Amino acid sequence: MKEARLDVKSYRSKWITDEIVSVDIKWGSTGHSTPEGKPIPTIRYGLLNLIAKKVNEYGANTRLLKIIIAHNNDYTSTYTQSDRERIVPTKR
Repeated sequence: MKEARLDVKSYRSKWITDEIVSVDIKWGSTGHSTPEGKPIPTIRYGLLNLIAKKVNEYGANTRLLKIIIAHNNDYTSTYTQSDRERIVPTKR
């Protein structure tokens, strides 16, 4: 992940209440490598879901969004099963 680059492809926000917003971010990621440093040419794609709440910070006149829930889905099969077994050995 040291050389990886995350690109936001698109996003959508929907206010649930006056204080709470849901944000969906479609992303793509490149520049990945195995733990041994071998490049992985796959472009990874995913969806990041955030729920954020308005909060007062740095004085009464400033409103920020604080992330209260986040969930990230990676839709790409980056590694083969044999790669997974080599990286994370299974107990038999």
